[in-house]
Amino acid sequence: MRKLWILCGAVAVVISNPAWGIGTYKYWDGSNYIYPFGCNVPSPTTFGEVVTAPVGKSHLNKFTFSLKNFDGERGSMILRGFVYAWDGTKATGDALYESKGRTIAFQDDAFHSESFNTGGVAVLSGSQYVIFASMGTTRKDYGRCTRPYNLGWGYIGEDVYTGGYFVFSYDNRRRWTEPPGWEGLGPKDLAFEADFSR
Repeated sequence: MRKLWILCGAVAVVISNPAWGIGTYKYWDGSNYIYPFGCNVPSPTTFGEVVTAPVGKSHLNKFTFSLKNFDGERGSMILRGFVYAWDGTKATGDALYESKGRTIAFQDDAFHSESFNTGGVAVLSGSQYVIFASMGTTRKDYGRCTRPYNLGWGYIGEDVYTGGYFVFSYDNRRRWTEPPGWEGLGPKDLAFEADFSR
């Protein structure tokens, strides 16, 4: 049986939420997180948040999540950020944005903000998208994951953002646009921020 766990950490962080963005940081206590995410099978390899493009906004410029080394192991993984359209149950179409791979190797127990600058991905006002990061996108990336390195993600655990919700996947990119490639825990949210513009 596969499980995700929610824990309360001891480190608090304060992150601003710009008025021209959407997000949940103002609801996050700076310590709660959900895990595991990472190298140990059967851990999920993809975490994300479904978001709704605000009215009057036509570009998604950046999104941010907060991550930490939750078990104190020394290691690393390759992480990539993505944006896809969302059809209500899964990603759809081609990736609207894919970042280059970045090495994550936190050796402390603090939260670290990981931002992905999309360059202004075009979005449709009022439509849903999934913003996420994955460490299992290619065999090469997954092969560079140092076991048993895993991350916890800042997590609210309540429905504080009505425009979307937390989703996760055990599958690689071949299954992101196929059912049942994604799972969720009901209307609950990650700690995240997404910056939009006209």
